[in-house]
Amino acid sequence: MSEVIIQPLHMTQHFADACGSWSMDAWRTYPINANNTLAQTQNRYREKAGAQHDNSFPFTWVASIDGKAAGMASLMPEEHDDFPELTPWLGIMYVAEEFRHRGIATSLINTVHDRAKQLGHKEIFLSTPDAMTLYKKSGYRTISNGINDPSGKLDSICLMRRDL
Repeated sequence: MSEVIIQPLHMTQHFADACGSWSMDAWRTYPINANNTLAQTQNRYREKAGAQHDNSFPFTWVASIDGKAAGMASLMPEEHDDFPELTPWLGIMYVAEEFRHRGIATSLINTVHDRAKQLGHKEIFLSTPDAMTLYKKSGYRTISNGINDPSGKLDSICLMRRDL
């Protein structure tokens, strides 16, 4: 099995288009993507890659295997409009289907946690419609099972929290 390499998006700018494609595929109806084309979303990731530095928020990492983008995750100041007081968030978590079940998600989650701790945070939040089991394995606990889905696609999603 090949080694998984996790690097900040600004060090892997050539993966920005893959990140934009994943974002559109997974969260097309979310407010951040709802009125954008694929090209606009990819451009947003290219801009993020060029502007991101060690203290920027959000901060995105890309996992790669053998030079191919495999997944991404971000540390974000906020993710859900109903909870502006909660910060930071693990967000934009995605692993390409061909790379799933190899521990990449866990590695990305741990990378985000490490950065949040370096920044002095004591807790982190996330929302998910269906990946509770994955996140529970990483130490998250459910705060609420009935929060509003920003995309409007689902009746509700799960809000989770983890101590760092």
